[in-house]
Amino acid sequence: MCGIVGLFRRPNKKFIDSNKIILEMMDKQKHRGPDDEGIAAYRLGAGRGESLPCSHIAEGVYDGMIGFNRLSIQDLSQSGHQPMLGADNRVILVYNGEIYNKSEMMEELLCKGYVFNGSSDTEVILNYYIENGIDLLLSKMNGMYAVSILDLRINRMFLFRDRLGIKPLYYTFTNSCFAISSEIKSLLCIKDFDYELDMKNLGEHISILKPEHTTLFKNVEMIVPGSVVTLNLETFELNTSTYFDIDSYERPLNTNRTLEDCMEETEQVLIDCIERQKISDVKFGSQLSGGVDSSLITYFASKYGENPLRDAVSIIFDGEEREYSEEPYVDFLLSRVNISSHKKVIDESYFIENLECACWHADSIIGRPNSIGLMLLSKFAKNYVTVLLSGEGADELTGGYAMFPKGELYRRENINERELANYAVSIQQITDKEMVKALMPEYDMQQMLDSRIDYFRSLQGTYFDKQIKYALKSYLPELLVCQDKMSMANSIENRVPFLDYRFMDLLFTVPKDYLLYISKTITKLSDYKDISENATGKLLLKKICEKHLGKNFAYRRKMGFGIPYYRYFKRNKVFLEYYQDQLLPGIRERGIFDIKLVDKLYADLGTVSYEHNEIFWKIINFEIWCQLFIDKRERQKIS
Repeated sequence: MCGIVGLFRRPNKKFIDSNKIILEMMDKQKHRGPDDEGIAAYRLGAGRGESLPCSHIAEGVYDGMIGFNRLSIQDLSQSGHQPMLGADNRVILVYNGEIYNKSEMMEELLCKGYVFNGSSDTEVILNYYIENGIDLLLSKMNGMYAVSILDLRINRMFLFRDRLGIKPLYYTFTNSCFAISSEIKSLLCIKDFDYELDMKNLGEHISILKPEHTTLFKNVEMIVPGSVVTLNLETFELNTSTYFDIDSYERPLNTNRTLEDCMEETEQVLIDCIERQKISDVKFGSQLSGGVDSSLITYFASKYGENPLRDAVSIIFDGEEREYSEEPYVDFLLSRVNISSHKKVIDESYFIENLECACWHADSIIGRPNSIGLMLLSKFAKNYVTVLLSGEGADELTGGYAMFPKGELYRRENINERELANYAVSIQQITDKEMVKALMPEYDMQQMLDSRIDYFRSLQGTYFDKQIKYALKSYLPELLVCQDKMSMANSIENRVPFLDYRFMDLLFTVPKDYLLYISKTITKLSDYKDISENATGKLLLKKICEKHLGKNFAYRRKMGFGIPYYRYFKRNKVFLEYYQDQLLPGIRERGIFDIKLVDKLYADLGTVSYEHNEIFWKIINFEIWCQLFIDKRERQKIS
C-alpha cells in the first residue's frame, strides 16, 4: 500500500514554483508509505516529466506535480520506485494497491518485446497502458488499486479506483488548482483549500450507518468505485465514466450444477484467489476474527500453496467484555492449522485514548466503533507481518448478514415494491429517524432515503439480488475505506481475497437457493432466529466451512466485531471529563445540534436501541473531526 498526492495548476493561474507543498502533502500521509518517496513534475509545453528530489526544497516552473509514499511489498528494489515514468518520460504513473494478475499482463507485454527493469506490478501497469490504452487496462486489471496516469502525449490525466472501492482516492478543485490525494488530510496543505463543512453530507453521515461516497468537506469528492475520472490538463474539463457496474451481473434462475458442484468450484476458485494474494516479498499473515470468513481464509492460506501462511493476528476481549470475543472459535481454528497465533486484548483505556487518533486517520466521522479495534490490530500486527489477508466482502457478496433472510421473509408478506425497497435500504442502515429530525430539523432525511430507494428499485434481478447489489454498492465501500485507513495508519497492507473479481464473477452464477436457504417451517419474519441453519444466508460458504471445520463452527450466531463503546462512555471517568470539557463546549458553540438533546443521548446510552446509541457516537465523532479538521487543533491522546 502507498499514498498518492498531486497538485495541478489551473489555466492562467500561477505556476507551481517548488516542491514545498507536495512535500508537506506527502508528510501528512507518510504512514501510508514509510519505505520510499518520490516526486515527478511537468510543463505542458515541454510534454515530458522529470523527477524532483524529496530531500530538499527544489525550485522551478511547473504546471503540475505528483508525489508518492511507498510501502514496499513486491520488488523491494528501486525498480519499483514511484512516480514511475515511461521510457520517453511522457507518461507518469502513481499507483496504490496490488495487481494479482500481474504475471499474465507481463507475459503479454514480453511477447510484444517489452523489457522490464524489475518485477513490480507498477512497471507492468505503466507499460500495459502505453501499449493498450486506458480501456483495455481497466478491463484487464484484477486487484485493489487507486491509480493516476498522467499522459503528456495527449495532455490527459486518468484517475480510477478498483471495482468495489478497496483503495481510496480523493480530489478537489480550488481557485488555483486541481489536487488529488489518498487521504483528505493532505489536501489541507493547499493554501487556498476551503475548510467549509458540507451540511447536506453531514445529514447523511449522521442518519445513515454506512454513508455513500461522500465527504464532510464541500468540494472534496471521492472517486466512485468502478469509475474513471478524466481531467483535460489544458482546459481542466473533468469527465467521469463507468468501466464496471455491479448491476451488469445477471444471476441465472436455474442451473444444471448441484450444490456440491458449486461448492467444489467455489472452493477451488477461492483457494486460487487466496494463493495469488499471498504473493509478497515481505511477511504476510491473516486477520483472524474467529468468524466463518476470516477462518476460511486462514485455513486455506495455511493448508495450500508453496508459501503457506504462518501467522494469524486477532483482537480479543477480556473480563466482562469477554462476551464480545470470538476467541473460542479462534482457538478451535488454530487447533486445525500449523500457524503462530498472536492475540491482543482491546480494553476500555485504549479505546478512549485513541478516539482522536482514529478520527484523524479516518478523515471523517468514524463509521464504526470497531475501527479503533482495527487500528489496534494493525499496530499489533506490525510486530509480525506487513501484509494481512482478511475476510471482508464475503457477507455482502453471498448474503451473510441477517438482513438477507429477513428481507426474503418480509418479501413473502405481500408487501408492495416500494415498501420492500424501503425495508432493504433501512434495515441495518438507518439511525433513529425521530431523533435525527429533532437534532437536525432542516435536514430532509426523507429525500436522502427516497434517492436510495429509487436506486434500489432500479437494480436488476430478484429481490435477493437487489439486496446483494445494493450492499456491494452502498454498504461495503465504507467498510473497505475504514479497513484501509486503520491498517494504513500503521503501514499494514490489507488484502481481501473474497473480492477478487473472478470470485465475484463466479458467485453471480450461483443460484439464489445455494446462497439463501429458508426452511419450509419458517413462514414469516417473526419466525426468524439468527442462530439456526434453518434460515441462513451465505449457505454455500457455510457448507464449505462445515466440510472443513464442522457444523457447530459453521452454523452459529453471527457476532461481527462489536465493541461496547456505550459502556466505556458511561463508566469511564476520563471520557466523561473529556466529553464535558472538550466536546460539549464545541458542540454548543458550533450550534448545529441541540445541546440538551445531545446530553440526553449521552444519558440514555446503553438503555436504548443500537440505532439510538449510534447517533451519539456519530455526533461526538463529528465534533472531534471538526476540532481536528475545521478548527485545525492538534490531535491528542485522551488520558
